[in-house]
Amino acid sequence: MPALSGPEEAIVKLLKLFQGAPPRNQVETIPNTSSFFQLIASNAVMLESTTLTSTTNAAYTKLKELIVLRAGTVRVSFQLRITWAGVNAYGRVYINDAAVGTERINGTTTYITYTEDFTINSGDRIQIYSHSDGVRTAEIKTTQLKADKSLEYAEMTLE
Repeated sequence: MPALSGPEEAIVKLLKLFQGAPPRNQVETIPNTSSFFQLIASNAVMLESTTLTSTTNAAYTKLKELIVLRAGTVRVSFQLRITWAGVNAYGRVYINDAAVGTERINGTTTYITYTEDFTINSGDRIQIYSHSDGVRTAEIKTTQLKADKSLEYAEMTLE
């Protein structure tokens, strides 16, 4: 079983102390791979990418991707615009290469921020896909993952 570290280790030690637990070799611990912490969608920015990405493809094209390490709900925001007024830029959130978000459409040269909440599993890939008319450029700018960590309560059983 992998060793605990950081806040998970501290919490397990506190739980053992409160329960009067015997030494570590006699106690089951929560492995690092557990969902001990759960993500809860909020306005707190956990991860942000301000790199400008773009496409002129007429078909949806993946422009940004991140992998989440905890399960829960997250708020995903991205900025979308077209570089040529009168043509539409399209953007959408995908999870593990499957479209899950609402299709967003912007026909202006001004960035518009779109935000949506999603339920995710540990290891999921959150992606931003975009496309235009096949000639003009659709741009994705600031992309944010927003969430807070919440402690899941766990019950320890001693042998």
